[in-house]
Amino acid sequence: MSEQSVGGTEQSGDIYELDDMGVCQNCRSVASVCRHGHEPVEGHQVRCSDDWVRCELSNPEQEPEVVCLCGSTRFKSTYREEERRLTMEGKIVFTCGLFGHADGIELSTDEKQMLDRLHKQKIDRADRIHVINVGGYVGDSTHSEIEYARENGVKISWLEPRKTRTLDTATEQEGEDE
Repeated sequence: MSEQSVGGTEQSGDIYELDDMGVCQNCRSVASVCRHGHEPVEGHQVRCSDDWVRCELSNPEQEPEVVCLCGSTRFKSTYREEERRLTMEGKIVFTCGLFGHADGIELSTDEKQMLDRLHKQKIDRADRIHVINVGGYVGDSTHSEIEYARENGVKISWLEPRKTRTLDTATEQEGEDE
């Protein structure tokens, strides 16, 4: 690690800018939730692309972030777009193996339960889930996955600002995003 002079003090670690999503330009992880030793540069807070962080990860290629996509399978094209975007950011992306709603696939109750268990195992292996909440929609299965992630300490990001929307209503959620 190189020595950087910040605010008149010598500190170890290279300094990196965050992009518009708060992602460290060194290791491509979300800096505010990263496990790789991010610290805000003196006088700055880690909140937006104008901020700078000190990243202790010397080889970002060693540990790519693992992201599990969660949301209604009716949003297949959005899943694919987010999968492509995150993959091109150097992330490992877990997604759905089939899109029952979008593709009109009828599933038995046993098949649905098996797929729900399988998806929760993907969440277990992820650093964060990324909620595909198109139009603010979060259905029962997705809500269950979000709660599962929270209970197990998995970070959560959202495609759109947090809302809970059934097919008929929408309500803003209290609290801060993870």
